[in-house]
Amino acid sequence: MENTYRKFLIWGIVQGVGFRPFTAKLAARQGICGAVCNAGGRVEIVAGGSAASLDAFAAALRTEKPLPAEIVHLAQEPLTEAEARAALEEMLGGAGAPGAMRGFVI
Repeated sequence: MENTYRKFLIWGIVQGVGFRPFTAKLAARQGICGAVCNAGGRVEIVAGGSAASLDAFAAALRTEKPLPAEIVHLAQEPLTEAEARAALEEMLGGAGAPGAMRGFVI
């Protein structure tokens, strides 16, 4: 089975409502790996897994979100493996100063 990679951008009431921990649990359940972070009023997710698991993950983000969360818009874009690695490195602080971690691993 070949991995595919996607970036998810989610706008709405998604900060301060437990959305990142929810995302991590959902990703683990779907067999997805990657990272999630808050970014300027939205949540960004870089995820890798089978196409089917990423489709199920996207659907569950909307239908299983924590009760206080509201998703106004969810965008997805495909990534190459190299783009996903670069995005993960940036999210997890590898491209910045030590301790500059913006997200956490899912």
